[in-house]
Amino acid sequence: MALALVGLGCGEGGFDGRGDQASVSVSWTIDGAEAEPRACAALAATTARLVQRVDEGRRLDPDLEWSCASGTGVSARVFEVATLDFAVELLDPNGAVVAWSPWTRRTVVPGENSLGVFDLQVSAPPPDASVTVRWRVGGVEASTASCAAVGGATVRLDWRVGTLEGEPFDWPCAGGTGTTLAALRGGIETDFRLRLLDADGYTVARAPRGSWTVRTLVAGDNELEPFELATDVSREPLSALLFWAERAGDGAIYVACTEAGVVRLGYRLEDGGGAVVDEVDLASSPSACSGYLTWVALPLDTYTLLVEAEDETAAASWSAECWGLEVSDPLDNSFVCRVPRLR
Repeated sequence: MALALVGLGCGEGGFDGRGDQASVSVSWTIDGAEAEPRACAALAATTARLVQRVDEGRRLDPDLEWSCASGTGVSARVFEVATLDFAVELLDPNGAVVAWSPWTRRTVVPGENSLGVFDLQVSAPPPDASVTVRWRVGGVEASTASCAAVGGATVRLDWRVGTLEGEPFDWPCAGGTGTTLAALRGGIETDFRLRLLDADGYTVARAPRGSWTVRTLVAGDNELEPFELATDVSREPLSALLFWAERAGDGAIYVACTEAGVVRLGYRLEDGGGAVVDEVDLASSPSACSGYLTWVALPLDTYTLLVEAEDETAAASWSAECWGLEVSDPLDNSFVCRVPRLR
């Protein structure tokens, strides 16, 4: 088969001559490391795009763009059979290229094509924005006494670019102030929030409560408005959303009680130390099957839920251990628990 070099798209957006014979998949890393959310946030890289080179130009296709943090992208069938030069670029929210890969030549054949892994070289300059934050605790200046009064040990500055959360910054609560030295990027709209953590790392207060502060930083020094950290005395219940495997083994689909045939269940909720907080025994006093369990007024902790269930005749059974159920959020402490069928 003779393979012609086929150009897709038009320079810097739009395209003509799109094909419909082949799709591609591509993966990327950043300087040899996984393109996970914090790595992308560090570069303010929100978008990855696959670029084709045609003659001396570059062809861009809006259907060949994905989230940086996905680390992989799969296209629709938008290619003809061809030999093409490909590269992957990362873009910040302003459209600037912050990382790129060398050109790689691949032959695209009918059907699905894997282009492999592209390792991206960082082209963005080093971070140039410093941020200073100040906080008060419980309506007074932060001090050893005011922090201890609410059980606070550490103040954490969370930040994100778009939906990508970066590596947070921590300072002792009693200090009342903290500065990130040239750790973020000027010219990028960035969201911030402050959290007060206890000695075990659980959130006891946050500001703003349930939202973020938005700032576009400048190169050099930036100072955020002071944060008021008030103890979050109200806390949403711990909720477990249960889904049941409709059959045993691999490939099972998780559905509601009726669809799976689950009739009765038992469970045991344990706190972080293994103490039983609540229990329903399947053998002696089972509960009717439910897709929703909830507990109110639980202390800050990380809980484990053990679930077992059976059908009407006890011929079929289900069991799961759902761990890592952390009660620390004043707005949402809900988790999904998928329960496999054993027989």
